[in-house]
Amino acid sequence: MDRRPCGRPARSTPNGRRPGRNLTITNGRPDPIEVDLGKDRKENFKIAITPPKGEKVYLPQLRKSGFGRTGNVTIQGGQSYLQNIVLNEWYNFAETSVYGIDVELAKPATAAGNIVGGQQSFRTTLEIGPRDEEALARRCEALASGVEASSSHERSAENALTLSYVNDPVAVPYLARSLMANKLVEPIAIAGLERIATPGAVRALGPALNMSINHSFVLARSALARIQTRTADPEVKEEVARVMSRAASNQ
Repeated sequence: MDRRPCGRPARSTPNGRRPGRNLTITNGRPDPIEVDLGKDRKENFKIAITPPKGEKVYLPQLRKSGFGRTGNVTIQGGQSYLQNIVLNEWYNFAETSVYGIDVELAKPATAAGNIVGGQQSFRTTLEIGPRDEEALARRCEALASGVEASSSHERSAENALTLSYVNDPVAVPYLARSLMANKLVEPIAIAGLERIATPGAVRALGPALNMSINHSFVLARSALARIQTRTADPEVKEEVARVMSRAASNQ
């Protein structure tokens, strides 16, 4: 079995980070293999980051509560499995530089119950470049459009997840679109707006306080409460109070 990243290293920014990689798992055998990627097809990745001017950091495996997709993947003989990995889920890329990325499967690949591969890590690099607002806006537009246009919930959720990790104010209107797209990605959009936590992001969370789908009102209220607690920006605190007051008056 061959495991390799596909495509060029992703470029991103210190203020608008959206590092991602395409992971390709290729079955070079004639018979099918089974790979367990963990819940949501990501919890069985073991990732290490080598930051600029620093020692390698071995990151904990993702563990999230609640339901998720099964991680069991069957790859037919001679076929490949392709998956996008949003590396921000594991690590905050804060500096403009080149990072080393090591990825390993926590469980080996099997065929008919026997281990056949997936026991070695592979290495790639990720370059974080200067902030480019126009490029970020184009990427956000493509992702939001992907959320809105896709007939597949899996594809909508994948686009929404990537968009939610564009940690930059430019992403706010696109996350607001995703929140209102009726594509069952409300929790993802809310989490992205909480990470940005600007006055604009707070205002974008307002409509979710009156949405019952996916318990959005509960998630949005909790997100606003955390923003209120964590921020030192008085403008953000005031905006949270206004949004909460407005929602209460509309009930």
